[in-house]
Amino acid sequence: IATDRLDGKLTYTFFDRELNYLPFKYGNKSNLVRLNEIKWYNILVLKGNENMKNSIINILLILIGNFFIALAITCLIVPNNILTGGVAGIAVALHPIFPNIDQTAFITFLNVALFVLGAITLGKDFIIKTALSAASFPIFLYALEYVVGNQQFTDNPMLSSIYSGLFVGIGIGLAFRAGASTGGVDILAILG
Repeated sequence: IATDRLDGKLTYTFFDRELNYLPFKYGNKSNLVRLNEIKWYNILVLKGNENMKNSIINILLILIGNFFIALAITCLIVPNNILTGGVAGIAVALHPIFPNIDQTAFITFLNVALFVLGAITLGKDFIIKTALSAASFPIFLYALEYVVGNQQFTDNPMLSSIYSGLFVGIGIGLAFRAGASTGGVDILAILG
């Protein structure tokens, strides 16, 4: 039998003799969960005062937000060499200086480094959600780069700037709405 405190509420967890079920009590709720039904998202669901519906909505908001950001970077920012803020802007600005370094790999490296910095100083709930965000972003980035390739939505830099600002703004807003960060320099802004 193990006890733990999550957000001031006592949680009991223990296994039955055959190790088939994990009964848990959280607040006023008591459930019996089969061990093979425990999924990766339970880390995000079985915590705090959020219920399962809100947690799933938050996960979807984080994923949709990161998809919009990756779409803007893959189809608008990088093909048109638009200099933006944040990690993507740093990668675009340094590409002429270091042309042999892949921009997508550089964006991923900077995101991981800033996440480690944020993990040291920010709370566990925020870090778990930001970890989902930081992990899904490069996946969407590589997937869109593979599917779309070097195809661009428009070759007009002004339209690309407007659309990319719209897509990135929607993406960051959705992630912030879910209580997460999109990683990168957003973590520096929260630390400051």
